[in-house]
This record gives sequence, C-alpha cells and structure tokens, in this order.
Amino acid sequence: MHRRDLLFVLVTFLSIAVSTCGPGPTLTEAPTSGGASLGEIWIRPDDGMEMVYVTAGEYLMGSDDEEVDKALKMCNEIQGDCSRDRSKDEQLSHTVALDGFWIDRTEVSNAQYR
Repeated sequence: MHRRDLLFVLVTFLSIAVSTCGPGPTLTEAPTSGGASLGEIWIRPDDGMEMVYVTAGEYLMGSDDEEVDKALKMCNEIQGDCSRDRSKDEQLSHTVALDGFWIDRTEVSNAQYR
C-alpha cells in the first residue's frame, strides 16, 4: 500500500473510531496530552476547527496475507490493475505505540490549509 493510501486508511480508521465514542466535553483550551480523554473535543481558536483527542496506546499496523488478498480482489474489481507489489509496504502486520494526539474531526478545506 502506498504511503498516501496508508495515511488515508489511518485517518479514516481514526475518524470512525472517534465518531463511535460519542462527543466528549468541548474544551476552550487544549489540555496537555495527559489531561485529555478519548473523544474529548477542543475548538481550535485560530479557525474554529473541532479537534478530537485520540489516547495513547498500542495499535496493530499492517496486514496479513489474507487481508492483502481481500484488498487486492476489491482493487482489481474497481481498478483492474492492482498487484501484490502495491501492498508490500503494508506487510507484515506489527504493533506500533503512539502517543496521544489531537486530530481534526473533519477534513481540512483548501482555505483552512492556506
């Protein structure tokens, strides 16, 4: 899987994970990483963007052979030009540890990025 595709999958996963937690309290100022809990919302004062906190933890990253086979089958049904080489960076699945972090609740517009 290309890095761009992996980033898309990670952001999509985090968006789904956070949206199923239900909204936490809205904060006026971002707490330090040790003071926030999963799903807490902070409104960034610069642009009014809602940010959601994702707690620190260990996550499984990557795919096993069966998952890659399923992804290749779907890709070939849609695009028709997919090969296992596209997924070589996605294997082997392994555990990664992430610090807690804030992420935008929705995608960023071009105007917000500027």
